[in-house]
Amino acid sequence: MTGVHYDLILVDAFDHNGMARTVYARQFFMAAKKWVTPTGVIAINLTKSDSMVYNTSVKTLKTLFPVGFLRLPVRGSRNEIFLCFPETAPRTDWTRAEKQAKTWEQETAMEFGQFLQDMRRFSSPFWSRDINF
Repeated sequence: MTGVHYDLILVDAFDHNGMARTVYARQFFMAAKKWVTPTGVIAINLTKSDSMVYNTSVKTLKTLFPVGFLRLPVRGSRNEIFLCFPETAPRTDWTRAEKQAKTWEQETAMEFGQFLQDMRRFSSPFWSRDINF
């Protein structure tokens, strides 16, 4: 994949046995970091159902993405979505983000306002900085 870069990489690699070993391996996350643009994001779905895989993955993400990552717990499940930033964390205006969430809720009937609140609450201390969407 020489020279190929993506603005967004989505990782949701589960089957009936859980997350594939090759996906939660450090090498996979390192490769994903190389493939994403400096201002891009890697979105990873993890589950707490397998605590060893979850803990290993989170530890790896913390070391590979020191700029930060955001956690969004999935209500009603043991899953969490991690948004990892390789080089530059986004700068966010919370008032603007809340207005946008309301607009999206009206257009889609999805709970974007709740997603935003959950992400903000569960991503501390990363959110203590001036983050923007």
